[in-house]
Amino acid sequence: MLKVVLEYNNLFCRIGQMQGDILAIPLASLMERLSYRIKKFRRWYGQTTIKVVDYYLFDIETMRFPTGLISDVCEVLDEHGVEYDFEDQREKPEWKPLKFLGKLRDDYQVGYTEEALERTRGIYDIPTGGGKTIMMSHLVATAGVKTLVMVPSLELLRQTSNDFKDFLGFLPGKIGGGKFEFDQLITVATPQSLWSRRKTRDIKKFMASIQMIIGDEIHHENDTGQCSWYKLFRLATNAYYRFGFSGTPMMTEAGGILVKASTGNIIKGKIHTSELIEKGYLAKPTVQMVKFQVDFQHFRFDVVYFNGIIANKFRNRAIAEIALDRARQGKLVLIGVTRVVQGEMIQDMVGPFGRFMQGDCSEEDRKEAIENFRSGKKKILIGTIYGEGSNFPEVNCYINAPGGKSKKVVIQRVGRSLRVTKDKKEAEVIDFYDMDPQRVKVDRVTGEVRKYDGPLTKHSKHRLKVYKEEPEFVVNMVEKWEDLVKSFDDKNVV
Repeated sequence: MLKVVLEYNNLFCRIGQMQGDILAIPLASLMERLSYRIKKFRRWYGQTTIKVVDYYLFDIETMRFPTGLISDVCEVLDEHGVEYDFEDQREKPEWKPLKFLGKLRDDYQVGYTEEALERTRGIYDIPTGGGKTIMMSHLVATAGVKTLVMVPSLELLRQTSNDFKDFLGFLPGKIGGGKFEFDQLITVATPQSLWSRRKTRDIKKFMASIQMIIGDEIHHENDTGQCSWYKLFRLATNAYYRFGFSGTPMMTEAGGILVKASTGNIIKGKIHTSELIEKGYLAKPTVQMVKFQVDFQHFRFDVVYFNGIIANKFRNRAIAEIALDRARQGKLVLIGVTRVVQGEMIQDMVGPFGRFMQGDCSEEDRKEAIENFRSGKKKILIGTIYGEGSNFPEVNCYINAPGGKSKKVVIQRVGRSLRVTKDKKEAEVIDFYDMDPQRVKVDRVTGEVRKYDGPLTKHSKHRLKVYKEEPEFVVNMVEKWEDLVKSFDDKNVV
């Protein structure tokens, strides 16, 4: 019988003080469990090569692994009959609670903070519109320790800072958008800004002073780029509390294990969007899937996507006409785009009734656009910057212009229109069921001809499946976009 002691600090856990047959340690199982695989694609002279790389988070020489994965290690040890004890080598910071000005929802938000702080780390698996920011603010206020909150974009940096001011009564420091404010108790930062200066003395000192680190939209670790959230979490060597917030935290094998390595396991069972709709916290959406024929074919997906979706003037005209019709009805319409080309095309089509915003727009222009939109001066807002985390409770209709297939992105985009207000209990989502020509493949040996869906059709089927998985979503298939538009004179739109 083998017995070990799991010695853990803020960053790493080590298997130490072994008693018994050390050969009984299931090293192979531990390395397999604490590993992930990434496929790297490279195009060279028209040829695509795929390189598969395996990464291991268990160091077999030092017997060390990230503390966030301690539950996975315990499961492996249990499976192999290895007994274990724990030795906590961390230093708990002193609490200095802050005044909390918000109000939690009694049926599911209350109780999260106590359990999270008791665990000291974990993931809040909360869907879009579930109140992540207010729960984050309550978590920060309860402990009152020096805290870093990382957000993935400048738009979220601005919005999260304003939300903290509402819930805590003061503006936090900012790192991002040209600002580097280190002296506040609470700091909101973008990972890109932290990563770019990670080797400077100021950032090293700042990260060492952090006692609680939080990753908002922590699923961005799934991108596994060079600016990894996992690597940034490791820079906060003295952070006793480590949390992540997301509605889709475990989207890929690589991202999922790195999210857990950074923050630990999900704190409570997942809350689904339909549950919040049923309770009245989110608006009940009607999804209009508009069938649209795309008569373009090419062997490269990027060419098909650009010509069939982004620069398709007929499809963009349909989007503009639907948006103008909803604006005529007095609704506020948010059109999500991912490319400037598409945003500019739609802006030209809706004319003075809309406003297009992109990443290089100034802070003043962004504020003006949002104020005009919320006041009704501009009933159509088009943007590449209004993605995940953007909060527009006033939106009555969201139009998914860029399509796509990612479940994470689909859920985030739909959530833009689901916030409820005093006068809004329902919302409309416009999406397109794009149908491009079928592909044909001939077997070189048997001569058998096989037909299969084009990439745009596959993406549309995937999005339709995501919508239908939510019981509270009403999904309608629309034969042609003209069925959604009433005949009107453009002069009377607004």
